[in-house]
Parts: sequence; structure tokens; C-alpha cells
Amino acid sequence: MRLTVSWTLLAVIIFLSTCVDKCITLNRYIPYSFGQLIKSKSNDISKSKVENLGAVLKKHVHELRDTINKQVDLIFLVDSSASVGPQNFLDELKFVKKLLADFTVDQNHTRVSVITFSSRQKVIRQVDYLSNPGPTKHKCALLAEVIPQIQYAGGGTFTLGAFLEAKKVLEFARPTAHQAVFLVTDGFSNGGDPRPLAVNLQKRGIKIFTFGIRNGNTRELRDIASEPKK
Repeated sequence: MRLTVSWTLLAVIIFLSTCVDKCITLNRYIPYSFGQLIKSKSNDISKSKVENLGAVLKKHVHELRDTINKQVDLIFLVDSSASVGPQNFLDELKFVKKLLADFTVDQNHTRVSVITFSSRQKVIRQVDYLSNPGPTKHKCALLAEVIPQIQYAGGGTFTLGAFLEAKKVLEFARPTAHQAVFLVTDGFSNGGDPRPLAVNLQKRGIKIFTFGIRNGNTRELRDIASEPKK
């Protein structure tokens, strides 16, 4: 059965609950969708799909994290549009925090950027540890102080603008680091097609993972995601 991490987010947070330091402790839930966490006594079909999709992402996350030199540059593109809504936006940020629990975030290992996007004037580089690394740019501060302060904006869904901003940030990526972009959105973009730019980034060796929320536009998300789409 072919699977894709660009499907509506049924998966993964339960598999990212092994935190390597004291910054964050995660409960063991199986997420059905953003805004709805269900315990593991869910029906067998949903549980099976969650486990399969989660295993796929877990494999890719481990490949990123377990590089020989331990250097990883990650960019998160987080949809803050009106179609997402404030509650789903908070759940997007929770997802980012839980995914980062598997990485050692500091200037020598994993560097992180978080970009929120909605309308053209609301593409905001909220976190940028790639162009401005330092000893205070570590995971505890990021998860406990910085990410919780990020505000919901509302507006359109300028996904292309988010990728354009990611491209600027990636100019500061380390050539020795594995690089990846995580797009979290409902997938219904406007203001230009983001797919050609996403393909261009992939040709540079940058991995792109996409996660749909609610009833996301899975076709667009699948087109943006890196191969293999499983």
C-alpha cells in the first residue's frame, strides 16, 4: 500500500514522543487530526493508518537526525491563514514542538527556522537560528519561550511566499548539514503556485515534507512533497 506523509495529518506525534532532554515531555496519544487527540483505543482502521503513516515519518526523521556529523537545518512553514483558524494554528505549533523533541537544537547540531504565513504582507520569519546562530539558540528556549509567543494572523494562504522566504533562509544553511522543509497547511494556496519553487529546492537536495490539516488539498501537498511519496 502506497502512503504519503502529505495526507491529512492522521499520523506521527505519538512516534515523536522520545525526548532526548528535559525540555519537553509528551503524552502518548494517537492524533486523528489537528484539534482532536484520541487515545489509542480508537478503531482498528484509524489506528492502523496512524501507525503506518507514523512509521513512514519516523523513518525520515531518524534519517535526518542520525546523520554522521549530527548537523541538520530545519525550516517549518506554518499556515496562519483564516481557513486554518486560531485553534488549528495552535495545534500546528504543538506539532512543530513535538517533532523537534527528537532533535538536539543548538548551534552545533540542529538549527531551526519557523516561518508563519497567511496573506502577502504576513509572511513572518518568527524564528531564525540558521542565519543568526548562537549559544542561546537552543531547544529549551525555543520550545518553552519562543514558539509559545508566536501569534495567529488570519488572512490568505500565500504558500509561495512562505517558500520564497524559506529560500532566503536556506542561503545561510550549512553546506555540511542535511536540510529539510516541513510545510504544515490546509494546502489551499493562493497568490501563485508554490510547486515549481518546491521542485527547485528538491533539486538542491532539500527534503520537503508536507502535512495537511482538516480536509487539506492533498493533491497540492503531494505535488510539493519530496519523492518517494510514501
